[in-house]
Amino acid sequence: CQVSIVKNLMKFNEQVLIFYSGFTHLIHEEVNALFGFDTLFLRCVFEAQNPKSFKQKCSGIKILNLYSPHICLAFEYFLKQGVVLNTKFILVTYGDQCLPILSRNASCVPANSLSLMLSSLAAESSFVCFSDMLKSSQALVEVIMDDSKLSVRRLHCIALGLRNNSSLLEFKILKSALFTFAAEESCDVQMAFTKALHQNTTLQTLHFSFCLNFDIAGLLSEGLCHNCGLKKLVLRGCNITSGQVAMLAKALEHHCTLDKLDISFNPIGDDGANEIAGMLSVNDTLLTLNISHCSISDVGLERIGNALEVNTTLSELDINLNLNTINGLVMLNQKKLNTSLKILHF
Repeated sequence: CQVSIVKNLMKFNEQVLIFYSGFTHLIHEEVNALFGFDTLFLRCVFEAQNPKSFKQKCSGIKILNLYSPHICLAFEYFLKQGVVLNTKFILVTYGDQCLPILSRNASCVPANSLSLMLSSLAAESSFVCFSDMLKSSQALVEVIMDDSKLSVRRLHCIALGLRNNSSLLEFKILKSALFTFAAEESCDVQMAFTKALHQNTTLQTLHFSFCLNFDIAGLLSEGLCHNCGLKKLVLRGCNITSGQVAMLAKALEHHCTLDKLDISFNPIGDDGANEIAGMLSVNDTLLTLNISHCSISDVGLERIGNALEVNTTLSELDINLNLNTINGLVMLNQKKLNTSLKILHF
């Protein structure tokens, strides 16, 4: 029904508005429009006698919210008219219905141009589809996966897609939890991520924030030992313990490209800080370290401070919201005078 409306509107030789129930926003070349919750206005110029103008106007869409299947079908119809998208950001709100449509049209998006946000993925088939999209499309440069239900098999799909992708620069999983877990399966998915991080040399940012119920440090540590390309690693609020951070620190001792590490909001404590200090004593690429809200006392900060006397590269350190006293801050500020550290957040 929605596609037939589009076809009928194309008979008119004038600018038209297409109305759909729902909510989204689109930004065109020189028109910024934010629409309400009751009606979606998709503003395009359809000129049946001038298809070139039609294609040019559609190609001006920079931000697109594919929030429902019927919007995706209309989007697919535009592509079949020969529209070449210059879209920079696509938000897929309900990915289980919309992702298959986007996936089969990914080739219409220019290479190395697209940022994609996937929200609320729940179906197994969606992760398989996403993996296939990573393997086949060279358009993606950034993927944000938000509020999704993960399983060992779904993580395996993600790893397989990353392993065979050569365009993605940033991959982020936010506020997601592993809802099924079998110990015997963990080795398989760890091996999959090890191969992915070893073979993928284009991924620069790997970001997990508030992802619970699985050992993210254990999942990535072996792969990080063999990775040459990652520049930023964020494992924020993933319930990483001192024992888990020990594996991570060992893996990063000789990492040759990583310059930013964020393990904030994890209960690593003083024992974990000691492991990080050991890594800093050896590592020579890290520039920025965030260990805020990690339950670290003056004892842990002293060990970090001692490591800074050996480290020659770290220039920025964040220790906000820890258990230290003013004595710990005074000590680090004194260390700062004779080390590479230039910025201290506290």
